[in-house]
Amino acid sequence: MFTLSNICSERAFTLIRHLGRHPRDTFYVRELSRELGLPLGPVSETLVELAGAGIIRRRERGRIVTYQARESSPLLREMKILITLFECSSLLSDLEAVSSTIILFGSCADGTDTAESEIGLCIRTDDAGVAEECIRAHTPVGGRDVAAMILTDDAFRRLSEREQAVYQQIIAGNVLYQREGGQAGRLKADQFQKPRHSSHVWTDDSYEA
Repeated sequence: MFTLSNICSERAFTLIRHLGRHPRDTFYVRELSRELGLPLGPVSETLVELAGAGIIRRRERGRIVTYQARESSPLLREMKILITLFECSSLLSDLEAVSSTIILFGSCADGTDTAESEIGLCIRTDDAGVAEECIRAHTPVGGRDVAAMILTDDAFRRLSEREQAVYQQIIAGNVLYQREGGQAGRLKADQFQKPRHSSHVWTDDSYEA
């Protein structure tokens, strides 16, 4: 039986992450064990439990068994969002010091993301340079790029007027952080490590009056 303790295990998270981010692919048990570096027996047991919970599909053809993410599962989508948040925890912790609001948006916010999806973040801040350095220092996150929109409060308001489609996508996302009183803290750019990877960052230059 699949319980809360099962679903919160590191092995279950690893399998959900891999299958959920490759939703069109089917996998053999041995294939998953080899690719993820996990013991065959426990992997097989966890896959059976995940299938029983409706998170993944189990297909049998004679003695051949394959597994695939069940894209229609609300629980799968919520677990994928949770896993993304775990992976972003260090980045978000640093961004909170210089941000008034952080919003996760796009496919990662609704659990339809894949291994190729970028992690969409909208960051409202008066310290765009520091926020950008923070993102570059933490990228990649879980093997994926971060696509960040870094905006002042005024630029965010202009975005709502000029780019309604983008604005609606952002506000439909998940608010991960909102500072009470609206005053962000202060970090310095040199507190972050040298950038290890490229990321896609949009600042409010595109939305100047």
